[in-house]
Amino acid sequence: RRKIMKVLRKNQKRLEKCVAQDPTLKNRLVSVAIQIKRNGKVGRARIASSLARGTPAGACIEGQVKTYRFPPFRGDPMSITLPLRLK
Repeated sequence: RRKIMKVLRKNQKRLEKCVAQDPTLKNRLVSVAIQIKRNGKVGRARIASSLARGTPAGACIEGQVKTYRFPPFRGDPMSITLPLRLK
C-alpha cells in the first residue's frame, strides 16, 4: 500500500494538464480502476466515477495513469481502484 501511494504522489503533477481540460474537476476525487501487471506496468486504467467518465479530461487521466510504473511483484496481476484527488 505504501509503495502504491508513493507512485501516486510522484505522478500527481502529471494529472494537472487533464484537470486544465475541465476545471470543474479541480479539488475533486476521481476513482480510477486499474490493473497492475507483475512487471509493475499498468495493464488497464478506467475512470470508475461518473464525474469524469467518458469526457476528454477522463480520457486524459486514464492515459496518464497507464504510464505509471509500480514496483514489480510476484503473483497474479492486481486489480485495484485508486482514489485520485485532482489538483
